[in-house]
Amino acid sequence: MSLDGPCERRARAEANRRGWASSYEMAKCRLKDAASAAEVVWPAAGHLQDCAEVYLDAAVKAFAMDDGRLGCRYTEVARQAAVQAIAQHSHPGLEPAGGPRSPAYIARHTAHGRAMCLATQRVALWLQTGDPRLALLREAAASLAAAEGNKRSSLWRLLRLRWLVEAEEFRAAMDYYRAVYRAALQAPTTRQYVRSKPFSLFALAQWAAGEGSAREVALAGVEYWAGLACDFRYFDMEFGNVDRLGWLYLRGRHVTGVTEPLALIRELRGF
Repeated sequence: MSLDGPCERRARAEANRRGWASSYEMAKCRLKDAASAAEVVWPAAGHLQDCAEVYLDAAVKAFAMDDGRLGCRYTEVARQAAVQAIAQHSHPGLEPAGGPRSPAYIARHTAHGRAMCLATQRVALWLQTGDPRLALLREAAASLAAAEGNKRSSLWRLLRLRWLVEAEEFRAAMDYYRAVYRAALQAPTTRQYVRSKPFSLFALAQWAAGEGSAREVALAGVEYWAGLACDFRYFDMEFGNVDRLGWLYLRGRHVTGVTEPLALIRELRGF
C-alpha cells in the first residue's frame, strides 16, 4: 500500500542491501558453522533456547543473502536445539545457579520457554519443508497461555495474538483481543488504526471469520506492517526477523497467495 516515490524506494533498497549484508556477515562471524546442536559453541554456557533462536535468525539472514548452504545448516541446528531445549528444560530463568524458586515461577518459565521453542521448531520445519506447520503454532500459543497467568507482558500478548491469527484460530484470537485489549475494542475513526498491531490482527481475524470487519479495514493493517517488515531501517523490540516473516506470511495467506518461506524471505529483504 506504499505511495513511496522512486527516490524513496531506491533509498530503502540500498539501506536494505547494506543492512542485510552487514548483519549476515556478523552472524557468520559469531556462529560456528555447525552441523548439529551438539557442535554449537555458545558463549557463557547460555541456554539451548537462546541458541535455537539465534541460529534461526541467522538462517533467515543467510537465505536472504542467497546462501542456501548455510541457511539450511543453521535451520537444522535451530530445530535440533529447540527440540533439545524442551527436553532438557534449557530456558532462560531456570539456571541452577539462580537459587531456589517457587513451583509457580518454574512452571511459568518452563511454559514460556516451551512456547518459544515450539515456535522455533515450527519456523525451522516450515523453512525445510514448505509446510507452515500450524499445529505446532497452536501448541505454542497454548503453552504461552499457560505461561501468562495473571502476568501478561506486552510482548507476550502481541506474540500470542499473532500466533493465534497465523494459526487460523480466528475466534480464539478475537476472544483474546477482547479480554486483553479492553481499551481498544472500538476501531479508530481514521486510517491511524493500521498503526496498531493488535487491532490490525483483530480486524484480520474478524474478517477471516466472517464476523464484521470490512476487507479494506482488515487487510490495510496487514499491508502496513508487512510493508514495514521489508524496510531494514525500521526497528522495534516486537519486530525481529522471524516476527517480520510472520507478518509477510499473513499478507501472503490473505492477500497475495505467496506463503512459500524462501519466496517470503526474498520479499522481506526488500532489494
